Amino acid sequence: MARLSSSLSAPCLLATALALGLPVVASAQIAPATPVYGAELEGFAYPFEVKTYAFTSQGSALQMRYMDIAPEQPNQANGRTVVLMHGKNFCAATWEGTIKALTSAGYRVIAPDQIGFCKSSKPDHYQYSFHQLAANTNALLQSLGIQRVTVMGHSMGGMLATRYALQYPQQTEQLVMVNPIGLEDWKTKGVPYLTPEQWYENELKTNAQGIRNYQQTTYYVGQWRPEFDRWVNMQAGMYAGPGKEIVAWNSALTYEMVYTQPVVYEFPTLTVPTLLLIGTKDNTAIGKNFAPPAMRGYLGNYAALGKAAAAAIPNAKLIEFEDLGHSPQIQEADRFHAALLNGLVLTQPKQGQPLTR
Repeated sequence: MARLSSSLSAPCLLATALALGLPVVASAQIAPATPVYGAELEGFAYPFEVKTYAFTSQGSALQMRYMDIAPEQPNQANGRTVVLMHGKNFCAATWEGTIKALTSAGYRVIAPDQIGFCKSSKPDHYQYSFHQLAANTNALLQSLGIQRVTVMGHSMGGMLATRYALQYPQQTEQLVMVNPIGLEDWKTKGVPYLTPEQWYENELKTNAQGIRNYQQTTYYVGQWRPEFDRWVNMQAGMYAGPGKEIVAWNSALTYEMVYTQPVVYEFPTLTVPTLLLIGTKDNTAIGKNFAPPAMRGYLGNYAALGKAAAAAIPNAKLIEFEDLGHSPQIQEADRFHAALLNGLVLTQPKQGQPLTR
């Protein structure tokens, strides 16, 4: 059988395969070379201007990068602000489509990279907690003079957005969660504890092909389109660069945060209107591959988890996408954003009154 040299670029591989009459699979198997980015994602362009909030936390001088995007048509601004909270393997940039949908509808959008992620500082030592990240975000908003917001979180960002709404209920107009993780407590369901050192060793193995395979299976339900590679390269490029060790170490610390700090038990205490947007084909569960094989099939069942979360949260609305995975806002952007805009609360209800838009 003819073999292709792994030293060829992806376009050359494709052209050579076609010339030799070899089969070409329409999937993520043939992919572009991984770019190299810095530890703070230097070299990767964000869709809007990146600003810096400098502050001191836990004795360290830190820099939190964020985008602050005004409504597309100032005369149609609705006076509302949405804060977008990214997931564990995501960045503020991955909200690009959602930012455009929201600003087109009159919202101001704040999209930060949390400390430890993407373009923000990655300290050598930091006691990560959702409480701390929520406090950091609140401090950023206070520095901008923003008093009340809708908090919207995807994946791990859903856990952070929940913590923010619990910690700052008077400053939260609405909570929106997009396929949040933490809808179940993995440590009670057979996922073993890993030390930061164990997570670190695992993270050092991160590469583009592994990310691509995982995303195709979990984020996009087996689908793949060329534009998805941008988000693969965004993550993989930091692990291909000279700062991979500090990137991996902060990722390890935040994995432990996610594992040890579930928010699912506090859902009944939420006091703000909540919108759940769930792709039910999602099967995400942190550490699932380390759980006993017999348990893995029971973890990350979003068709059941979304319904259970909606039942536990007072004043919750559930919108399900039965054919979508972990990232519905990317997989089917138009359909997702239509549902999002329809579900956002524009008029805060008085006690005992229904929600209105």
